[in-house]
Amino acid sequence: MSTILVPTMTTIDSTSGGHDTKTKMQYLDPESTLMRRYLTPGSAFNTAKFVWTDVNVRDARPMRKDFSLERKGFTLVDHASKVSDWDDTEQQSGIYSREIEQLITSMTGADKVYVFEPTLRRAITNSQYQPFGSEVHVDYTRQTAENLISSFLAKDNKQMTDYSRYQCINVWRVLSESPQDYPLGMCDATSVLSGDFREMKRIRVDTLPTGLDDLPPQEPPPDTPAADMFEHRTQHSWWFFSDMGVDEALVFKLYDSDQSAKAPRCPHTAFQDRVREGTKPRASIEIRTIACFK
Repeated sequence: MSTILVPTMTTIDSTSGGHDTKTKMQYLDPESTLMRRYLTPGSAFNTAKFVWTDVNVRDARPMRKDFSLERKGFTLVDHASKVSDWDDTEQQSGIYSREIEQLITSMTGADKVYVFEPTLRRAITNSQYQPFGSEVHVDYTRQTAENLISSFLAKDNKQMTDYSRYQCINVWRVLSESPQDYPLGMCDATSVLSGDFREMKRIRVDTLPTGLDDLPPQEPPPDTPAADMFEHRTQHSWWFFSDMGVDEALVFKLYDSDQSAKAPRCPHTAFQDRVREGTKPRASIEIRTIACFK
């Protein structure tokens, strides 16, 4: 998802002791009809339209104990890593993936955890460093999540009925000094309703279209992976954890198969903080997991 370029206003909330923020976020334009995102390494082309919307973002750090995966859909945990070089893909898929498997197993009590797709994000993007997510989104639709889970289970000769519940959980970590210029904003999962979003197909291509007149003529197949993009709602409750460090991890849900879950998944987006003094260019790594429960 593309990098944000719009300035924000930041205010210090001395009452809470945190850094509550007034910012702008890219929400889906309700008038958008063609919902596709064409992807090449490090860049993308959207057919949908987005609108910059004023949003208040509260600092969750002073009250971090109030946030959990089951209550709000996201939480901040202390989690040191033994990775010595974050650009080393072998350490990402080896040391770090094992650490994250242990973390999610410990946090959730899952019987099986799959860990995959470590992704570095930096201000300068290319085939190695992906851009920040700049629109309010959840990375998976329900169908995309279930197709993904089925594909991992199939590799172990298992099927969806072998477990009673599944969660797709993301683990996000900053690699740069604080305060970051692009923190990650999290929307309280309990403030989101079923009609707030629409799906956008994610289509990988060799060359990006140059405009709507240059789109591939064929329709994407029905099982094409898709993300959910969100329209603005006044009830959406936005949070972030200020001054995150490399020994912390922001853990949040992207999918929960339990239809009765209070906090099934969290819309999220990067937002720009250029007013607070001393901000540093953000570098981060995210890694995805599937937690399976018998």
